[in-house]
Amino acid sequence: MFSLAHEPRSGITDKIRRAAAETQAVPRGTMARESVSTPRTAPLEGLRLLRRKVSARRGSVPSEASGLPGKGFIAAFTTLTLALAGLVGFYRPPVALPPGTHADLLVVHKSARRMVLYSHGAVVRSYAISLGHDPVGPKQRQGDHRTPEGWYVIDEHNPNSAFHRSLHLSYPSAQDAASAHAAGHSPGGDVMIHGTRNGLGWLGRLHLASDWTDGCIAVTDSEMDELYALVPDGTPIDIKP
Repeated sequence: MFSLAHEPRSGITDKIRRAAAETQAVPRGTMARESVSTPRTAPLEGLRLLRRKVSARRGSVPSEASGLPGKGFIAAFTTLTLALAGLVGFYRPPVALPPGTHADLLVVHKSARRMVLYSHGAVVRSYAISLGHDPVGPKQRQGDHRTPEGWYVIDEHNPNSAFHRSLHLSYPSAQDAASAHAAGHSPGGDVMIHGTRNGLGWLGRLHLASDWTDGCIAVTDSEMDELYALVPDGTPIDIKP
């Protein structure tokens, strides 16, 4: 705005001309856009400032994506989901075995988390397994959460196990017991092949996501049912590192 009071005519004319020139220099619609956008922008800026103040008081760093999971979390969640899907989605139940089939040897490969059943030198079945919480190395004493290594024998079938049936191993051997006692420990016992804990059979192959036993060898409940029928007492088992 400008005042026309007490101005010479020539000065008034010059001001009018300059005002007209400035008006023509402004693109059409600019003033309208500014008048519309300003009321919208101001509150948003105010909210951003308020959020920054609140975040500063809480000791956190404000983010445009606050309240949403970070990229690291999403990547980890996706990896876990795909891994669990691989345990379940790509599994195909094995074909039924001929009636009267029995295993005469079990071989456990701890590092591969795999147990193989043999009959007359031929592979009958192969199972993915879970081991003790501390799976590396042989069992040395009670409570070390390790799965034994070496030759043992299946010496008992237990239909009333707390883990959906079990096949008991002949651990500790005389050598296991002597080594543990020499170190001042009990060798422990009750090492078995078993299913999941009773009531948790719905987990199925999800139990393979970690080594969770106290030193036993775990399979799914349906696999345990099969093992229970296939493996007679007296069957040798070789547990390899």
